[in-house]
Amino acid sequence: MPKPSDFPRLNLCDACSRLFTDYDDGVRFNSIQHYMWYEKEGYTYSRIRKDLERAAASGCMFCKGVLGRDSKYWENSEDGDKPEPCFEHPRPPWYPPLDEEINLAMRYDWIDNMLYFRNYGGIDWFGGDLTWSMYATPGGPAV
Repeated sequence: MPKPSDFPRLNLCDACSRLFTDYDDGVRFNSIQHYMWYEKEGYTYSRIRKDLERAAASGCMFCKGVLGRDSKYWENSEDGDKPEPCFEHPRPPWYPPLDEEINLAMRYDWIDNMLYFRNYGGIDWFGGDLTWSMYATPGGPAV
């Protein structure tokens, strides 16, 4: 049977890594786990756009996913296509300000087996809430 170390680690920045792993298995009423599993609004948190962009440029999969859905990065794009967001300098003049606060909420839906992320400010998401599906192989280390 494969061990957890046999699987490639998902590239996450420190903040996202704590977001997904920094809780214990016991239910504590002030833990990330409690809020994301049991509270209707989920676990809410804030990040500064500059920090998300730096993490996305460094390869954080979650930060890339959040910012890649933000239409603010191509609102005034000269060509009609939606370009991939570029988080390096020089910064296009229509990009949102780096000091902008981004507020999100994360909630796990055990029926759909998905993490739902809602925007509470700072991002203009297209296509509805951001979701992450969760999968495990039978008998694998995550089961």
